[in-house]
Amino acid sequence: MKIPTLIILSASVALTSSLSAQATFDYNFTGDGSTDLHGVDGWIVGTASSSIKTDGSTSGSNGAVIAYDFGSGVYETSTYVDMSAASGNNFAAGLFFTNSDPVVGGYVTNSVSPFGTFGIRGNGNLQFWSGEGTAGGVAAGNISNFGYDSATNADMIGLLRVVLDTTVSNWTISAFYTPSTGTEFQVDLNGAASGAEYTYAVNPDNFTGAGIMWSAGGANFDSYSLVPESSSSALLGGVVALMCLAMRRRVR
Repeated sequence: MKIPTLIILSASVALTSSLSAQATFDYNFTGDGSTDLHGVDGWIVGTASSSIKTDGSTSGSNGAVIAYDFGSGVYETSTYVDMSAASGNNFAAGLFFTNSDPVVGGYVTNSVSPFGTFGIRGNGNLQFWSGEGTAGGVAAGNISNFGYDSATNADMIGLLRVVLDTTVSNWTISAFYTPSTGTEFQVDLNGAASGAEYTYAVNPDNFTGAGIMWSAGGANFDSYSLVPESSSSALLGGVVALMCLAMRRRVR
């Protein structure tokens, strides 16, 4: 089953260069299973670009990114994704930023400068890497700590959400997950108590893009959103969980 999203901000926009720090990017994976995502609406996919299609289906391990001109602000990135086909310790799906220049996509272990990578493994383990690639890795608990089960398909379908704040002296990242049949919970990014944000001791070079990541073909993406907090989008954090309630299943 695949779950369509409710667009609550703007429609998809075609990119010929980096989006500005005030722009919103929304993308629904409503294409087909034969068209590569690379080059469509500004998406940049890493090596073996055929590893993700415009319908959100994936194979192998890779990442897709949107070039974005981050400034001083609060940014929210999210993806609704079906990870129920993932298994074991494979990194099912996640969100990440990059400071590569020129912007390139790829998996966390590739040399593509992914930063602040957050996601879920096939066994329900939550993972966060604060630094470049797999640097600063944190085992952020398991969805079972919040009452969910990786063996239940509905619990491995849901909304991953990350909030980046570059307005503070030391940037912060907060991460959240909403299972399709549950409620949003905040994930600890420091390996201690739940619900803790991560604070950079030394800020990375300015981020140049953000996107999605997957491993071993265990993900089927339904939507992606990158939103700068502003007067028109500041309410997103409060209503984003309602997206799940507005989603209806459809056959892949």
